[in-house]
Amino acid sequence: GVEIVASKNAGLGLYSTQNLSANDIVIQVPTKLTLSVESPTDYNTAMETKLFSSNPKAYRNSPWWAALSIQLNYYDKVDSINQRSGGVNMKPWIDSLPRSYDTPLHWSESSLQELQYRPMMEAVALQKRVWRKRYDDLVAASNEFASHISYDDFVWGCETARSRAFSGAYSGSAFNPVPYAT
Repeated sequence: GVEIVASKNAGLGLYSTQNLSANDIVIQVPTKLTLSVESPTDYNTAMETKLFSSNPKAYRNSPWWAALSIQLNYYDKVDSINQRSGGVNMKPWIDSLPRSYDTPLHWSESSLQELQYRPMMEAVALQKRVWRKRYDDLVAASNEFASHISYDDFVWGCETARSRAFSGAYSGSAFNPVPYAT
């Protein structure tokens, strides 16, 4: 009852070919085809062995966006055949992702200054510091990580994760409207 359709006016999306009721499941993705920060231990065993054999806690204690960046880079640079259940080949999906982003993180200092909006400039500077510190901490924790994933690769993974990740019943935390309602 759902098709993937490309439209000149609306872009690529899901379109219903039948009436949908409230609470109908529109699309369901098998767990073996998802990347998740709350996966069972065996999900990340191959990655941890390859990138963090000397310090697996460095990965496990990473914020969700860093953990997803590590997973994306692992499947992109180290092992595109997922060793979880069924040996799913992640390469076609990884290859479909954008390879670069034009977010404010990549803007020149002069371009940021032209905004004349200090909160944006401060947010970009903070983002750069946080991501650099997390990368440096991972490098310090694991030589294997440093030999496979560059800082630019890590940033690509962070931007990819943050632009495509969502939470729901299965992982992360759902949107909490309380702070916005009060």
